[in-house]
Amino acid sequence: MVQKEKRTISLLFFIAVVPGLCFSQTSNKGIVSVKAGTVLSTAYVLENNLGAEFINDGDLSLYSDFKNDGKVSFTDGQSSGITRFNSKGASPLAISGSGTSNLYNIEFNNSVSNFEVSGALNVFGKAYFQKGVVSYVGSRGGLTFEKDATAENADDASYVMGSVVKKGNKQFVYPIGDGGKFRPAAISAPSELSASFNAEYIFDNPDPLYPLNSFESSLSLIDNAEYWTIKRADAGTSNVFITLKWDESTTPASLLVDPVEDIHVVRWDETKKEWSDQGGVVDVSKKEVVTVSESLNSYGVFTLARVTSSPGAENVIAVHPGISPNGDGINDELIVVGLESHPDNKLTVFDRFGKIVYDTTSYNTKGNVFKGFKNGNSGEVLPLGTYFYTIDYLDQTTGKRVKKSNYLYINLR
Repeated sequence: MVQKEKRTISLLFFIAVVPGLCFSQTSNKGIVSVKAGTVLSTAYVLENNLGAEFINDGDLSLYSDFKNDGKVSFTDGQSSGITRFNSKGASPLAISGSGTSNLYNIEFNNSVSNFEVSGALNVFGKAYFQKGVVSYVGSRGGLTFEKDATAENADDASYVMGSVVKKGNKQFVYPIGDGGKFRPAAISAPSELSASFNAEYIFDNPDPLYPLNSFESSLSLIDNAEYWTIKRADAGTSNVFITLKWDESTTPASLLVDPVEDIHVVRWDETKKEWSDQGGVVDVSKKEVVTVSESLNSYGVFTLARVTSSPGAENVIAVHPGISPNGDGINDELIVVGLESHPDNKLTVFDRFGKIVYDTTSYNTKGNVFKGFKNGNSGEVLPLGTYFYTIDYLDQTTGKRVKKSNYLYINLR
């Protein structure tokens, strides 16, 4: 097999041979197409003017500012294009313009300074975060990840300080942070292809915008150092689970005391003007908490909190969270021990998309047990896999409502 040699070309070469490309300003006024396998670079400001078109299927490195007032795109079906913002200057590299830049792959690598974005960037493949913080200037700048796009390598040295949009029906980890800290949020896979959610991290006390002394009785302490905004950006109906992480460098130590399983995700309820418990399945090894709540059809401001420990809470446990409804009499249903002492209860099961597949009140009092069927035992058989369950009950001793949640596995049939 004979391997094709890549072509390495400077934009100065294009200046000489491409009509409409201005030497003095490195300004495209016509059509430029960078073919796959071509390596292209410029040390000058690159301007794509109104009415001009720049198609990148190759490897393009920009060592100075980029302004797009025209059309920037890649060829349909091509996944080879990458645009590298590789500034080494002391000033931030500016990405601006009135046009939307549709890029397949993108790289942010500013070894000295950062990036100031006042133009729209749409990523269809991968965004590689190497060095430098991406911040927005003005009201128009923004980074959008299309349905199959992902973010790679974000850390404290390189992330987005501002709101990031994710479209499509794939799970996603947002490459967001603030104040020198990478503090991601994640969403589960929405059920609709047209779904769109945006997220931002703010390293600041949510009080007084969202008073920390106003919260549901099941809560005891709200994170006073940070919060996230996660909002629906489409007109759809699909819901998602939200995952937030804690970090000892930003999250208050008082929130991280044992048992860490009492850490939940909370949302500011704008109607009730209070913080609302959104549930929490804690993974200590990953330092993360997943929301598990049927009320998560509203979005907005989220942070971490601790729930109030209840004297009777330890008596309500799922004995067999892994059920195998195959009729052999072993683990055929979800068994909850201790719930009979708290008859005012509700049990809900969600699939991995956050959709309710089973819910009932006063569990196991009238044959209402979960056996791996949707909408009751006579409904649709649920596929094997991972689910979540929540138990919401009134503690008879304290008079407070308690929420417990965890993973649920349907194994064998």
